[in-house]
Amino acid sequence: MRFLPKIMLIGSLALIAGQAALAFPQHSSEDIDDEANVREDSVVIEGWEFEDFEVKIPRFIKLKSNRIEFNGADWSSLRRRLKQADSLPFSIVHIGDSHLQADISTGYTRQQMQFDYGDAGRGLIVPLKLSRTNEPVDYFFKSDNSWSPLKFMSASWPRTMGFTGASLKPNGNTVTINVGSRVTDTYSTFSDLTIFHKGGIEIESVQLDDGTVINNPVVDYNQSLTRIYLPKATGNASVKFSTDESFSLFGAFLSGNRPGLFYNVIGNNGATYNSYNRIPAMGKGVSELHPDLIIISLGTNEAFGRVDEARMIDSIDRLVKELKRYNPSSQLLLVTPMECQRKGAINTNVKTIANIIRQYGRDHHIAVYDWYTIAGGDGASHKWISDGLYGRDRIHHTVKGYRVQGFMLYDALTHALEN
Repeated sequence: MRFLPKIMLIGSLALIAGQAALAFPQHSSEDIDDEANVREDSVVIEGWEFEDFEVKIPRFIKLKSNRIEFNGADWSSLRRRLKQADSLPFSIVHIGDSHLQADISTGYTRQQMQFDYGDAGRGLIVPLKLSRTNEPVDYFFKSDNSWSPLKFMSASWPRTMGFTGASLKPNGNTVTINVGSRVTDTYSTFSDLTIFHKGGIEIESVQLDDGTVINNPVVDYNQSLTRIYLPKATGNASVKFSTDESFSLFGAFLSGNRPGLFYNVIGNNGATYNSYNRIPAMGKGVSELHPDLIIISLGTNEAFGRVDEARMIDSIDRLVKELKRYNPSSQLLLVTPMECQRKGAINTNVKTIANIIRQYGRDHHIAVYDWYTIAGGDGASHKWISDGLYGRDRIHHTVKGYRVQGFMLYDALTHALEN
């Protein structure tokens, strides 16, 4: 089902029937500020769908400021590329932290942009549940085999971490994965399936949703991905393959082989700029998604440690340069974090981080989406809390809050890409 957004400007937000709450971890007031808890806790969504309720924009959101600051960046080629989306898919890659891992705000942005420009397919999916963390609700990535995952926030990784923030090693040489969409419409189907990995892999068979089994399917293979060509579209697929000892699984990509837009999300609980800087060949991995636009939404987790401006600038610069090195024709968009709280008081470090990101964008002619200001600026967290847009930890949003954020980004992106 595809639909137009329902937007309502109101003074305060009422609860909407049928909305499920975010299930946040239980913290006492004493431990809510513990950095490990703040950064690594999962945001779990239970039983909600995008179509269930309207987006209601509170009056304290700064609608007139909801524009991308280009800082001298030239997006004219990006606009021309978008006009070609009816023949060559347009790809967005959005990188971030726990605000993105659950894919609530970005899921809404994806849905609305695909309504406008065409749905090329679900795009990137990551085996987050197999990695023992929370996963978006609109797809599944399953396996009955035993796997040994790397923990994204570990101080060291004994093997290569994938550009997705996931890396799973099978406990055996023959495995089966089952991937697909939980959304039941014709646009949720896919006819190409790409597996991102490291090491040797040999595809033995693929079973489609109608029971069709393809033995020894046609594939393209290299050391970082295997693309499987399916004879017809399917809503899910079970892939049986054998591997060697060097194999690690990073994720998959579902393509409908049709015009439109991909909106790929790489989100990991606890992530910072430096988290992604640790991943070998991060930029090369992202390049496999052929991004026209790369969005980076980070900074919240940095605000729960000591802020060193010089180190923060260096961290941003390293990730930006890594992404540009392997994606030279892509445009970048930096997103500032919005005000949040710690132990019931405003975390003033967030404003410092937002200022650093804004200034970096100006200095390097990179576009910035100033979510800190648009969300309400100084004191916004109190308003978000009183209107039911922040969860109990006052760091993550409720579903309503994330949908507000998702709509505002959608509105700013479409304005920037069309004007």
